Amino acid sequence: MKKIQWIMMVLIVLLVMQGAKAQGSSSSD
Repeated sequence: MKKIQWIMMVLIVLLVMQGAKAQGSSSSD
């Protein structure tokens, strides 16, 4: 695997985790 692929994968995971957190906190209210 190339470094670019690793960086892109990490960025996507972080974005997904942040999105899930935002949705979870706003839907729990």
